[in-house]
Amino acid sequence: MVRVRFAPSPTGKLHIGSARTALFNWLFARRNKGVFLLRIEDTDQERSDPRFLESILSDLRWMGLDWDEGPVVGGSYGPYFQMSRLPHYHRFRDQLESRGCAYPCFCPPERLLALREQGYDGHCRQLTPKERERNRADGLPYAIRFQVPEGETIVVDEIRSDVRFDNKVVEDFVILKSDGIPTYNFAAVVDDHLMKITHVIRGDEHLSNTPRQIMLFQALGFPSPRFCHIPIILDKERHKLSKRTGSAFLEHYRREGVLPPAFVNFLVLLGWSPGGDREILEISEMVELFSFSGIGRHPAVFDEKKLEWFNGHYVRSLTQEELLNRFRGYMEDFEGLGSLSAPWLAVFISLYRERVRTLAELRAEFLLLLGDEVVFDESAYGDILCKDYVPSALEGIKGRLESLPEGEWGGSVIEETVRSYAADLGRKAGELIHPLRVALLGKKASPGIFEIVSLLGREKVLKRIRATVSLLATETQRI
Repeated sequence: MVRVRFAPSPTGKLHIGSARTALFNWLFARRNKGVFLLRIEDTDQERSDPRFLESILSDLRWMGLDWDEGPVVGGSYGPYFQMSRLPHYHRFRDQLESRGCAYPCFCPPERLLALREQGYDGHCRQLTPKERERNRADGLPYAIRFQVPEGETIVVDEIRSDVRFDNKVVEDFVILKSDGIPTYNFAAVVDDHLMKITHVIRGDEHLSNTPRQIMLFQALGFPSPRFCHIPIILDKERHKLSKRTGSAFLEHYRREGVLPPAFVNFLVLLGWSPGGDREILEISEMVELFSFSGIGRHPAVFDEKKLEWFNGHYVRSLTQEELLNRFRGYMEDFEGLGSLSAPWLAVFISLYRERVRTLAELRAEFLLLLGDEVVFDESAYGDILCKDYVPSALEGIKGRLESLPEGEWGGSVIEETVRSYAADLGRKAGELIHPLRVALLGKKASPGIFEIVSLLGREKVLKRIRATVSLLATETQRI
């Protein structure tokens, strides 16, 4: 049975590259009716934080990636936190030492620092058993190093050609630190064996770790899993995605109102192709089509504009009720949403669903309608409001609207009123409608302005027109 794992470290939030690694592992497991296992590599105790773990789990759930074994769900091969597995690492450390494949290194930090550039020189490999025994008896701190064998190590990869590594360029590396905590490569090998991992799918930045892991598998007499190193993800300038920018993390796109299916659809195509020119894929189709043969060798480019395009497609594919439910979830921190009527929200969604690409854009339009002040787009202000006739025209519109009875306030009546007033002035309707739009929304483009007037309501419409007229009067006086 296929068994794959995603093994994040809870030292930060979920990176885009890690999210794709999780997705590829999940798809491969589901495609082969196998097991997707979640293992937490928490050996960096200084930087590990439970909040990061919760964030990672939340992001995986948001993507729809359920795990068969791991935190919360349990499983037969736990525990699934490496710090709870220390006895396993110590047991296999003993095996490697007894076979002459590992040895204690007593070199002090200052000596190791001096050797950093050239690499470890194997000094403690030459110690006799008696010298090692004496140093241990004297209480000298030590790490355990793996004794790299002579020859070469061949990495057989599912994506690229076989990669050969001359073992001479690999120094005797630490597998257990002086505090008894394993290093990444050793812990991964022990866990992959005990958890019966059959395939290791990860970013090709890990390729340099693979020969070390293969050496450990061989020294311990373990069968090696099959390796698949997927190409890295670059930004649009073709640089590696920087962890110093928020946009390199999945959380950023959740905050921006990207929909899970849109994000997953976009992400799966970063380095993998289903064949042909198809781009829109349901998750079930991804499972059916996913294979290593579709993974390319060249770096993938993360294009945020393309992600917005995907998200716009998925937003428009939702029913009005589905989009409203998504929006409610996205706006759960906004207390005023519950006070709005269902008809009001239905009209709002229907007006904007074709005009936005993300829930964040929908939120911005929503807050614009509910806000107390209008921020004018510079172009809209200069091109439309600064025309000579506009202040008096807006004043006239305000007067006509104020004279409407409360019961007649509505889109069709207001439209008729504005058009009639334009005719009275001998102007085209657009010459009044465009300034009205800018006065109410601060920009040139919007859904139908008379539907917007209905959503804003009488009090807010009149208040915004008054504020605009007052602003224009102030600007005129300055001139």
